Amino acid sequence: MPLIQSVQMTSSTRDFVTIARSQEGIEGYVIAFDDGQRFKLKTAFYALRHKALSGLAHEKNILAWVAEGAVDDVVPLLAADLAEELKAYQSV
Repeated sequence: MPLIQSVQMTSSTRDFVTIARSQEGIEGYVIAFDDGQRFKLKTAFYALRHKALSGLAHEKNILAWVAEGAVDDVVPLLAADLAEELKAYQSV
């Protein structure tokens, strides 16, 4: 996998994690240490979007969103075609 961007940490680990998790429009980071260990740090945006997408697989989740009035919160996280399907389901 090609390296997209290398970022040198200039702040504390805690600050980096806070900043990284708050970013939008990206999946996250792969953190690589000098000893070869790596781990993934997903952004909150990605985690929420992934949760919304996986929630579409079960009608009970969709019903919960409708009952809780949360459809408007989920729609912006979805691709246009999925958002339209969810809104159509809500209007039934």
